Amino acid sequence: MNNWPLVLLGFFIIGFAIILLIRPAWIQAVIVALRKSIIPNVNNLKSRRDLPGLVRTIEICHRRGNLAAARQAALALGELGPEAIPALIQMLENYYLSTKEYPGIVAAALGPAAIPRLLEVIQQDNSFNRFKAGDALEIAAQNNPEFASALRSLEAWPVLVKAYQSCEVNFQQRPFENLLSLINKQEAAKVINQASEIGQARENAARVERLIRILQTGDYKERLHACTALGKTGSLKAVPALEKLTRVGPGEVELLFDMGQKNRMKIAYPNGGIPSSEKEMLWQSLAPRSQELKNLASSAIAQIKDQSTSLDIS
Repeated sequence: MNNWPLVLLGFFIIGFAIILLIRPAWIQAVIVALRKSIIPNVNNLKSRRDLPGLVRTIEICHRRGNLAAARQAALALGELGPEAIPALIQMLENYYLSTKEYPGIVAAALGPAAIPRLLEVIQQDNSFNRFKAGDALEIAAQNNPEFASALRSLEAWPVLVKAYQSCEVNFQQRPFENLLSLINKQEAAKVINQASEIGQARENAARVERLIRILQTGDYKERLHACTALGKTGSLKAVPALEKLTRVGPGEVELLFDMGQKNRMKIAYPNGGIPSSEKEMLWQSLAPRSQELKNLASSAIAQIKDQSTSLDIS
C-alpha cells in the first residue's frame, strides 16, 4: 500500500505546527489585524441600548489596541443618555482601565450631566481613581464649553481645591490645577501659591526632623554638619536637641565617636556598655572634639534665636 499521501500530510502538519510555534512577524501581523477587525457591531448594540455589551466592546477594543473603535463605542455609550453615566464612571474606577488613554476615551462620551458623579469619585480616598476622574473631567471640560459653566453652577470649587491639596505627587495635581483655572484663574493662582508655600513648609519641617535625628543617632562628623544646617533653618524645634549637645560630658562620650570608632566599639563591647574608666580615658583624648561640638551647637542656637527675633520684629 502506498503511504506517501499520509507521510506528506504528516510533514505538512508538523511544518505548519512549527510555523505557528515560531510565529514569524507576518503571521503575528495577520493575527493582530484579525483581532482588530473582529469587533461587535456598535450600532446594533446602541440600538438595543445594550450597556453591558458596549462596555465589553470598549474593554475588548482597548485590549486589542483598537483605540479608535473603543472611542466609537464610548461615544455610543454616552449617546444613551444619563443611564450610561454609571457604566462610564465604573470604567474609570476599574483596575483594567488604569492606562492613560481611558480618561480621554470616557471623557469623549461624558456630558455635563456626569459632573456630579465624577465629583463623587474625586472625593474618594483612592488617589488613583481621584486622579483618573479629574483627568477625565479636565479633558471633557477642554472639549465642551458647557462644562466650565456647569462646574461653576454645581459649586465644584471646594471639592476641586481639596482634591488638589490632597494630591500625593505633583503630576496628579495637573488636572485639578487646570480645572480650577478654568473656573476662576485669579483664585486658582492663589490656591496654587498657597499649596506651594504649604508644601515648602512641610519639606522644611521634614528636613529639620531628619537633622535632629542625625544629632541623636549620627556619628561625630554628621553631628557637626547637622548643627551647621540646623542653624540655617531657623527652626526653634531644633533648640532642645542642640542645647543637649552643649552639655556633653564623659557619660555621653559616644557622641564624639566617628564612624570608625563607633564600629570598633560595637566589636569591643557588643552589649553596648563601655566601662566608666574607659569612657574617662576616651573623653580626655576626645576633648578637642567635645569643644568643637559644643561651640557649633551654641552657634546654631544663637543663629536660630537671631532669626526668630528678626521675624518677631518684622
